[in-house]
Amino acid sequence: MTSIAKKIPYFAGTLFFAVAALTSVIHGGGLVTAFSRGMVAGFVAACFTGLLSYIIFSEKLPEAKAPPGMEELEDKFKIKRP
Repeated sequence: MTSIAKKIPYFAGTLFFAVAALTSVIHGGGLVTAFSRGMVAGFVAACFTGLLSYIIFSEKLPEAKAPPGMEELEDKFKIKRP
């Protein structure tokens, strides 16, 4: 996994925590209620985005192959990677 994929769950968890806590405070909840709702929302969001980012970023994409009879063009236009 890339370093960006490892940061996505933390970012999503923090964002969901902030939104849930702010919404709870705006609707008249206390600080303890806001904190607990934010923790639950942040934890759930971090878990799901962690799984999703693992699924998306862990698989290697297959390399494209030229159709039969066009192999010489494949060598001509192949991207040189370090």
